[in-house]
Amino acid sequence: MKNVTVNRFGFFLGLILFCVIFFIDEIPGLSSSGQITLCVFVLMGVWWATEALPLPITSLLPLVLFPLFGVEEIGVISKEFMNKVQFLFAGGFMIAIAMQKWNLHKRVALTILQYSDLSGKKIVASFMGISALLSMWVMNTSTTIMLLPIAVSVCFVVCETVRGISERERANLQVSVLLGIAYSSSIGGITTPIGTGPNGFLIQFLAKENIDIGFIDWFLIGLPVSILLLPILWILLTSFLFPVRFSSNKTTKKPIHDMLKNLGSVSYEEKVVGCIFLLTALCWIFRKMINQISIFAGLEDAVIAMIGGLSLFFFRSKEKKVSLLEWVDLEQKFPWGLIFLFGGGMALAYAVTSTGLATWLANLIPLGLGLFVLLVILISLIVFLTELTSNIATTMTFIPIIYAVSLKLDLNPLILMLPVTISASCAFMLPVATPPNSIVFASNLVSIQSMVKAGFFLNLAAIIVLIGFGYFYIPLIFQ
Repeated sequence: MKNVTVNRFGFFLGLILFCVIFFIDEIPGLSSSGQITLCVFVLMGVWWATEALPLPITSLLPLVLFPLFGVEEIGVISKEFMNKVQFLFAGGFMIAIAMQKWNLHKRVALTILQYSDLSGKKIVASFMGISALLSMWVMNTSTTIMLLPIAVSVCFVVCETVRGISERERANLQVSVLLGIAYSSSIGGITTPIGTGPNGFLIQFLAKENIDIGFIDWFLIGLPVSILLLPILWILLTSFLFPVRFSSNKTTKKPIHDMLKNLGSVSYEEKVVGCIFLLTALCWIFRKMINQISIFAGLEDAVIAMIGGLSLFFFRSKEKKVSLLEWVDLEQKFPWGLIFLFGGGMALAYAVTSTGLATWLANLIPLGLGLFVLLVILISLIVFLTELTSNIATTMTFIPIIYAVSLKLDLNPLILMLPVTISASCAFMLPVATPPNSIVFASNLVSIQSMVKAGFFLNLAAIIVLIGFGYFYIPLIFQ
């Protein structure tokens, strides 16, 4: 009922604000098309924030409103809904769906756990590492859903078999593992361009401005951030907030061994999917070297992703006599709404930039703040705003404005845009902040108080890390 109320409130609030701005006679310094774009900007921002309509549906508004009010022709707007970054994600999702279809992701997770030392802190570290690793390539939501039942099973066995473990430590282990999985999946998604939606949107936006960010370029930023945040998270959870100090025994590994045994030997299908995944990842990493070969000069990350994804349709299962990936798999599991979401964000960003609205909004920001203060304000704003709004919607709303601010201050846009985009994936306090948070909270094994307590300190840690990266590290990488 609460969500329904919020949705209705957001729906009417968006319409009211649209009408108020629309009927203002003239806004100083803003063109008529810029004023219409501001109306749509506010309407979509409110509807995205309150989820008055499903996010992909709200994202279709530019196709109607911009042509209707003469801001831009539909032919121009519609082009924003099919960009190369959408195909980068499409190929990545195809590979991820195939991994899930043939249980390769589960085998990887269970294999790592089987060979881990399952003492208290190391149990948490193992699940965090697996979650972060998988989320680099697989959707955060899928990673969390897959690991949750495994984690619950391991925690249950540990609590039943380890002697001398207190009730407090039993509860702490459960909370640490589940929060560790949720938070690590978000942190792991930071690492690669395909790890989470905001990353892809920024790359797509920058490509429109003739700024090329390749896989390895993003990796140079995302990986160090993840490497710093993961140990901070682990120490916070296991040493201060929910301490776990016990050791386990061989009995603890039995359910993991049993689950792995039930999967059977590595199948032909898993081997092929695994090889395609590895080859795709290697081509992403070494793409700029491959481009030096004349025949592959035009090879881009999106092309590599689509080659990997489409190749799955050509290989067939030995036993089931079906393709490793079929259209029905995409119909059921492919996040089609994400394509609309990206497209709507790019269409809005295009209008915000082309009509001068971004420049007008940027002029509202005082110039004398300095880079450090600006980073503090923007990163803190996005981190805590994303607790209540969609991370990708927040990114799509602010990125065009931040780009205009960067140009106004004569800054390399990446210095502000990269840490701000990453900060949209660093909301850890509330269940509504991210799907992984929602999933572990829905298990009824983590209280809202525990999530808020852990998330608040991790939010602060993320803000400090990203400010440091924006002020010191990114200017060195992208001079």
